[in-house]
Amino acid sequence: MLHEKKIVDAADLTDARRKMAQLPKGARALDNRVGGAPGVMIQDDDTTIFCLPGVPAELKFIFDDSIIPWVRENSLQKFHEQIVEFQMKDESVFAPAIDSVMKKVPSVYIKSMPKPYGTTKVIRVWISARGANDAELKEIVQRAILHLEEETGIQSKPANK
Repeated sequence: MLHEKKIVDAADLTDARRKMAQLPKGARALDNRVGGAPGVMIQDDDTTIFCLPGVPAELKFIFDDSIIPWVRENSLQKFHEQIVEFQMKDESVFAPAIDSVMKKVPSVYIKSMPKPYGTTKVIRVWISARGANDAELKEIVQRAILHLEEETGIQSKPANK
């Protein structure tokens, strides 16, 4: 196939290609239409391990094409996340509000990511929750955002992704 696409010069199964094609016993190859290295899925009882190639485009394709659908089909929990920005440049001033809101809304996880000091006056904040009900998760995340706004006195804005 790679030879037919003129990606490799010869179709021969060389020792190096044979070695690259080996999978652990019981593993399943995951399709990689972007490159030559397959992803690998290994299942052992209740544990599933995914191994992906390091080339970013290949990794992303396999992740989007194989792993995300597998997680959606096999996960018992749902996940909701919203990314917002607060006009503030000092994360050390913002951090106590995160701690306080996570105590008020214990089922939510909040993390912040400021840009390097002095480059912007915006702190990007990820608010996420896991559970069984999509509508409930969205409500929990929204409640946490409102608490952050109340605690900081700053209105959030949706982040550009």
